[in-house]
Amino acid sequence: MVNWKEFFLDCAEWVVFSLVFLAVSPALILVYIFWDGPHALLALLFHVQLLVQDYMSERRRRRAFGDNSRNAAALFPHEVQLQIFGVIAAIDDFHCERGRDWHSAGSLARLTLVCRAWHGCATQQLYAHVHLRTDRACVRLAASLARRPSLANFIFGLTLPQTVSVLPVLPIELVRQYSWMEKGALSPGKLHWHKLKTAVDEIIPMCGACRTIHLGIDFGASHLRVYLPNLGHLQALSVEGRHIGSGIRQCAVDFPAADLHACLDKLTSVSISWCEISHGSLAALPSLQSLTLEHCHLDIDWLASVPLRFPNLRHYHLRHVSFTRLRSGMFVVFVQEGNVLESFTLVEPFCIAGPISLPGSHSWRTLTLSANLIWDRCTIPTNLEVLEFIPERYHEVYGRPYVITMVAKIMSHIPEWKLNSPKLHTLRVYAENVSNQRLQLESWKVMAVMLQEFCDRYGVRFDLSIRLGPSICGPVYEKRARDWKKRRLLWRDVL
Repeated sequence: MVNWKEFFLDCAEWVVFSLVFLAVSPALILVYIFWDGPHALLALLFHVQLLVQDYMSERRRRRAFGDNSRNAAALFPHEVQLQIFGVIAAIDDFHCERGRDWHSAGSLARLTLVCRAWHGCATQQLYAHVHLRTDRACVRLAASLARRPSLANFIFGLTLPQTVSVLPVLPIELVRQYSWMEKGALSPGKLHWHKLKTAVDEIIPMCGACRTIHLGIDFGASHLRVYLPNLGHLQALSVEGRHIGSGIRQCAVDFPAADLHACLDKLTSVSISWCEISHGSLAALPSLQSLTLEHCHLDIDWLASVPLRFPNLRHYHLRHVSFTRLRSGMFVVFVQEGNVLESFTLVEPFCIAGPISLPGSHSWRTLTLSANLIWDRCTIPTNLEVLEFIPERYHEVYGRPYVITMVAKIMSHIPEWKLNSPKLHTLRVYAENVSNQRLQLESWKVMAVMLQEFCDRYGVRFDLSIRLGPSICGPVYEKRARDWKKRRLLWRDVL
């Protein structure tokens, strides 16, 4: 049965929107045609349509549920609503990774405005992990926390922009006069360093409940000495240097630094990338359980001292690392006897020749290696349960001959691996940026079928994890975006 009251209300809203749009559209059309062209005009019209659709959808929801008190979903327990909004937050991240530049009416930010019950749960999830990509985002967050200090209690993860790393080393005259430009130069601009420094100095002390922080690093670790002492509940630290060319020296980091031992003593996870790691302090960090080094330049002596510095390390990951003071014929020991590791990763280490020793331990569970290391240069440890390896990154080797060769090597090594590690139950291969050239995807599918049947004979499960390249993913995501726009243009799934 037709609800005539709602029908006339919708018609009245349409008339109002049409009159407003007709009044302002000539000026907008002239501005956009002479400024950015017809493509910008179409984008503007589509954006206006989205705003109209979202507004009418919200009006219809309010007529149906009022202040949301008649909505059964608002009566769920607090814990259930937190889980639901956590899923919504994950979906938003999924779309953002695909470059989606519009916001859905069901986004987490929109749901905070629906009712009081949803506002609390959605806000808690929205502020759980704050990623500040730009300097202006820091200023906006500082203003929000100044208005509502209670929001800082929800922030458990914080990511600050790269520019924050140079704030403590700049003279105050530059801080007040200059701003940061994208190319790394100091130039006059609208957002001054002083505003950014003030914002960061306000954010860090308020986020005392933060457990995870990600910081960029450019000119030493002076900002770590300034900010980390204010984070008493910190458990995970991630430091990332600037991505620079191979001929330029990376930023040097002392880890663990002697004057930061009190701040690092309670950390359980540390991740460092694009840095040169020097000796640092000999003081041990017994709480550290996970260490990840990626694209780092390591000292051989520092590498040998890892068991002494981090005696309870259980997850140790080295990806694309290089070494200093590496003499000809020098034997590199990545893992020492008596370790308590559960998982170890060694992917494409540079300047390493000869066999790699991985002593066994009762705690070994997962081992991840580059494919070129696993065939002849490494013996897998006993008690291993999961073996993972990653093929070379070069796209041209992903053709059918390379895949067939890998299948033959795996079949020849499976009996030996199972004999050395009777607990081995999973063999996993990761392939990245697989394209549709040279029948790459079809070759990997054939490999999965062949190895699954062969590994079953030895009680080993074979898993193939493929990350599709842009040549395959791009058209799929573009088609989804076009379909979504078509549905919105036809007013489907709106009201």
